Amino acid sequence: MKYIELAGTSLKPSVLGFGCASIMGSVGKAQSLRALQSAYEAGINYFDVARSYGYGEAEKLLGEFTRGKRENIYIATKFGIAPSVKTQLLGKFKPVVRATLSVVPQARKLVGKQAMSLNSKGNFSVSSAKTSLETSLRCLGTDYIDVLLLHGCTLADCLNDELLEFLEKCVKDGKVRYLGIATGMDETLEVLAKSLPLFRIIQIKNSVFERNLTRVSSYPNTSVIAHSPFGGGLGLQKLREIVDDNPELLSAWFQELRTSSLTFNDLAALTFQYAISCLEEKGIVLGSMFQERHIKANTQIIDSSIYSQEKVTKFADLIEKGLPT
Repeated sequence: MKYIELAGTSLKPSVLGFGCASIMGSVGKAQSLRALQSAYEAGINYFDVARSYGYGEAEKLLGEFTRGKRENIYIATKFGIAPSVKTQLLGKFKPVVRATLSVVPQARKLVGKQAMSLNSKGNFSVSSAKTSLETSLRCLGTDYIDVLLLHGCTLADCLNDELLEFLEKCVKDGKVRYLGIATGMDETLEVLAKSLPLFRIIQIKNSVFERNLTRVSSYPNTSVIAHSPFGGGLGLQKLREIVDDNPELLSAWFQELRTSSLTFNDLAALTFQYAISCLEEKGIVLGSMFQERHIKANTQIIDSSIYSQEKVTKFADLIEKGLPT
């Protein structure tokens, strides 16, 4: 596993971080703990969670896992989006929902959207921030958070003097090491344009299908946590369709890339290697990996760079030309 030093911080996270959004939601406790352990053994030391994940239960499970390992692990969590009472009630039906998704996996996205729609958003008052942080610390079983992100924030939230004063005190008191934002791309650019020194880290989508990293390249002192390296699943779906339904296009790509094979797994690997390579030393990529084979495949790409940068760039050019609609 490779590690970098995030700009403006003393953090030295693994280039690949573990995204915990599915923990205690679509992925149950036993599978989540196995995945966390596999990731840890593979050298991953950055774990990203949020108060709202897993119907409000993901932090607690991550805290259970990190017990006895805390000094070797970086924890990033978020506040601003909170699980509502309705969300927590929906969580009681998780076993039934997971059983259904195992039979009808296509419904996973719909169920996720439904759960997210029930969350309470825009909770950036000082009292909300304080309650959220105290709850996160208790659930995670720790006395400090390495990275605290404003989840779904706007520029107005980041300019709130009372909130800024509270967050600065949290850093001074040692409850939070570093602050950042995890919000929409337009909102992220608005915050970056203000050059607010308190927010050193941004968390954004970035993939070969949605190249947001180029939009923040003019802010060299900002560290990036990039998520959705496969385009949130939609990109992989398109690549699967190319392999299954577009043999002419696949053949053309094969000729262009001059590679030994071009299966769905090859295209997925190229997609992931692009997400890693375009960050260089600027930040890390979050992966949602709950199968050991996926963790091994992703770490292998990081360790060995399976494809040359020339092939990765050519692949990105092919994607930019457009995929079948």
